[in-house]
Amino acid sequence: MSTLSTSAPKPISISRADGPAGPHRRPAIRAASARRLAILLAALFAAPIAQAAPLVLESAGLSLPSGQHIRFGMKATAATALATAALGPPVKRGIYPDCGQGIPIAHVHYKGELELSFIAGKFVGWTLDRPGPKTAKGIGIGATFADVRRAYPDADVDLFDDWVRFTTENGPGGFLDGKGPKAKIVSLNAGQTCIVD
Repeated sequence: MSTLSTSAPKPISISRADGPAGPHRRPAIRAASARRLAILLAALFAAPIAQAAPLVLESAGLSLPSGQHIRFGMKATAATALATAALGPPVKRGIYPDCGQGIPIAHVHYKGELELSFIAGKFVGWTLDRPGPKTAKGIGIGATFADVRRAYPDADVDLFDDWVRFTTENGPGGFLDGKGPKAKIVSLNAGQTCIVD
């Protein structure tokens, strides 16, 4: 017959360094710990903090903070997956049934008023309507047409009844809040997009 043996626990002997050397060692240990902590904090604050690269607007797509690119012609599923990984989930999706081209344009919106456009399941354009991302040459919402001309000397202006549009050969296009070199950009776009009043 087996039985469970429960013997009383043996007392644990704890020795204290209260002799002549004990009390005198503690301040030295605390001082050494304080010095190590000070050195660690100094190194922490002196080290440069790595920052993610910004989203860059390109004439043929987008350059993401990860270094990846969303190029025109990329499948919609791949483009939205990359954009969602970098920018978070879309805040709006929809379809423009007819944008003057006789074909529907699907659109996916991300935070910051960035809209991606898709035709027949392919990424074809982007639109930005709020300050934030810029081109590699520093052009973003709020820049003047003079800034655009310095960055893209071939920039040209088209005048319409209700807006002023500018275009470039190797950069994005967009809309200005007026005429002249001091007019500011209120919207940027590239590729095939739908202009909605």
